[in-house]
Amino acid sequence: MNEAIIENYLQVIQDVEPEYMTEGIRDFVAKFDRKLLKRTVDKLHMAFSRGDGRAFEEVTKKYARVAKIPKYQEVKNLMGNFTEEHPEIGQSVELSKKVLKNTFKIRDKAKLEILSNAIGMTSWVKSKGGKTNVGQATKETLKKVHTDVMSIYDSGFENLPENTPEEEELKRKMMENTKKQEKQEMIIVMVVLGVLAAAIVWAGITIWGIITSPVVGIIGTIILFLTMLFKFAVGYLAIAAPIVVSAIIFLKSKGA
Repeated sequence: MNEAIIENYLQVIQDVEPEYMTEGIRDFVAKFDRKLLKRTVDKLHMAFSRGDGRAFEEVTKKYARVAKIPKYQEVKNLMGNFTEEHPEIGQSVELSKKVLKNTFKIRDKAKLEILSNAIGMTSWVKSKGGKTNVGQATKETLKKVHTDVMSIYDSGFENLPENTPEEEELKRKMMENTKKQEKQEMIIVMVVLGVLAAAIVWAGITIWGIITSPVVGIIGTIILFLTMLFKFAVGYLAIAAPIVVSAIIFLKSKGA
């Protein structure tokens, strides 16, 4: 593509608003059980641990088939009465929402709801289903998310590997035209997804004893939502998912 075409393409994708899904959530939840959740989380955790971007992409292709981001109200409805029955999770979600909104300036209500609920459920898992202090687990989770996001973002996310001078120049132009907020949001989604997967894996057999069917569906759908957000951001930034995941893991491994 010549420069004029590239410039036009970048302008078009930056002006496009996210599409929203209006159906399909319940069908997905209905098919999600403990075995599928465990298999999905294990694959996600291995992908993040090894920096295997292609393994991660396989998971997203398999489970995030719906190409539209859910509406805010749909995310709220998903949680239903769960946070009312578990007020400690509701408090965790609200705290996470405030931090994400104020620290990372996430304004989109649907994205904010998905990410805050993901952190809330991560904290609940870390607390072994509320057996320990969920509030403290929330603060620890938020600190880790902030540290990981900023270390990746501040380390020069633009320093991705290039194969040819042409690809390097193309990426440079893309990055120059890309909104910084979208880039940071993509990293936030990746970090939260990785933290959630790690929490479930490290909770070990205990978590499978405390997870009930409704919780499996909620966590599974949150994972679906996060992968959908990631796919949208990657498409928006015109970057290959395997490169992004591998670059993030590489930076983290170097203590960036």
